[in-house]
Amino acid sequence: MLFMTEQQQGWLFGGLCFLLLSFESSAKDDPFLTMLSIDHFEVAPGRYDALQTLEGELWGGYDFHKAVLSWDIEREDGDISESEWGLFYRTGISPFWDIDLGLKKDFKGTPSRNWGVISLSGTAPYYFEVAADVMVSNEGRWGASLEVEQELMITQQWVVMPSVELDFYAKEDETNEVGKGLSSLTWAMLLGYEIIREFTPYIGVRHFQRYGNTAKFVRHEGEPSSETLMVIGFEAWF
Repeated sequence: MLFMTEQQQGWLFGGLCFLLLSFESSAKDDPFLTMLSIDHFEVAPGRYDALQTLEGELWGGYDFHKAVLSWDIEREDGDISESEWGLFYRTGISPFWDIDLGLKKDFKGTPSRNWGVISLSGTAPYYFEVAADVMVSNEGRWGASLEVEQELMITQQWVVMPSVELDFYAKEDETNEVGKGLSSLTWAMLLGYEIIREFTPYIGVRHFQRYGNTAKFVRHEGEPSSETLMVIGFEAWF
């Protein structure tokens, strides 16, 4: 699949989504559902170029079979600086864990990168939300990421949300400011107020740390390799 053209990949996944969305469930207790989730709509107001982030997904399907469109967009100085778009088939392997299979396109440098992705996500003991991805491209590149986050309710509405994310790559990619090995670490400590179950505004701190040649590449572009930002934003789902 990774060696198909982009047009062939589009037809393949378009057909997959059509079959999934047109499938009629035989079980009355498994209706077709849709959901839009905004994992982060976030602004770092103290940063010189007012970094903005939008991360979320839209899915449609059944309990154990869904089509998923995901996005992760960063905006600086009024322009989109980075974006990732993914199209996946999601299947449940247990009540608490899912596997995603699909494609992701990374618009960061020139050329953009295309990846085949397999992802395992779910809830670990003590309510840790875990997402582990492995990405492979037809250029012989591969990468991996691990994200762990938790929501700790301190009252019925106030919630503390710590998280950490690690990114790894097997090859250097100077065009996209990516070094070999451990590329970056991001951690955050957010304090949210759950106005309603579907909407939680928050404020907190997010720290970015690049390592190895990734740090060298971003410094060469005049950017810091380590940065701690105050952020405000919200999480929501519909």
